[in-house]
Amino acid sequence: GKAIVRREDSDAFVLGIVVKSEEFGRAKMATGYNPVTTPKPIVCKLTGCSNEVYEKGNNLLSYCCQAHSEAPLCNLRGCSRKVYFDEETNDFFDYCSRKHSNAPLCKLKGCRWKVHFDAKTNSFFDYCGRTHSRAPLCKFNGCSLQVHFDSESCYMYDFCQSHDNSAEMSSIQ
Repeated sequence: GKAIVRREDSDAFVLGIVVKSEEFGRAKMATGYNPVTTPKPIVCKLTGCSNEVYEKGNNLLSYCCQAHSEAPLCNLRGCSRKVYFDEETNDFFDYCSRKHSNAPLCKLKGCRWKVHFDAKTNSFFDYCGRTHSRAPLCKFNGCSLQVHFDSESCYMYDFCQSHDNSAEMSSIQ
C-alpha cells in the first residue's frame, strides 16, 4: 500500500519524507501536478533554497545536494540549525535566520560576542556564556559594575572600564 510519512519541525519546514510504494514512481512520471496521483514536490530543507530534493531508491532525501546537507551550522551559540542559503548569490550566511543574525551582543563590557540562544525556550540570554554572566564586580571601592573584558586578548580585568584607567594611575603614583 501507499504510505507517505511527513515530519515537520516547529517552523513548519519539511524535514523528510519516506514513500513506500511502487505507485510513487508511476505517479511521478505523470504530466502536470495532480494532487491525487502526484505527491507535492518536496523542496530542500535548507532555509532559502527552493530546489526539489533528490530521490534515492524509494526514499526522498531532505536536501537537494550534498553541499546543502553539509551546510555549516548557525554561528549563534546554542543554535543547531543550518545557516541560511541565498539562491541568488549561491552563498551561505553566518546565521540561520535574521533573528539570530540580529541577536544582541553580550552585556559584559568589551565583549563583542553574540549572546547565547536557548533553543528550548526560544529566547536569548544576556551573556555569551557562563563565564561572562558570572564575571566579578569591579574592585574599585563602591562600584557595582562588572569588570572590563578585552575581547582581543580574552583578558578579564580587575576593574570596570571606567575605573580601569584610574586604578592604573593610582598604582603608578
